[in-house]
Amino acid sequence: MTPQESTYAPLLDEDKITYKDSTYEIVSKVAYLIGVPTRIFQNDYEPPKLEVYEKLEGDESARIIRHLCIIRTAIERNFKRINEKMRMEYRTILSLPEYVPPESINQLNADCVRQVKMLAKGPQKG
Repeated sequence: MTPQESTYAPLLDEDKITYKDSTYEIVSKVAYLIGVPTRIFQNDYEPPKLEVYEKLEGDESARIIRHLCIIRTAIERNFKRINEKMRMEYRTILSLPEYVPPESINQLNADCVRQVKMLAKGPQKG
């Protein structure tokens, strides 16, 4: 080992400890934010960390992002059916729990996201 390598050896070991499993941490955070189901975090054989899920679940901003992503994904996947029901039957998102998860809408309401209430009411007349 050269003198230069011996000087940096403790730093490299420290970096390895600091960044150990950082990929799993990042993947877990992204998975939470985009709305990956809780059961994936609870699976012992999957990489997302349940500790990260629980930590982010306690953070209001992270929770809001997560549930907005869940709703966006549900609307994107079911847009044709949702659009038809809203246009033809004057239904609201709240009245379509088979297409949009009501748990996410309720959580956003609990976190004081007011725009969800406007979405849920449907189009306003006059």
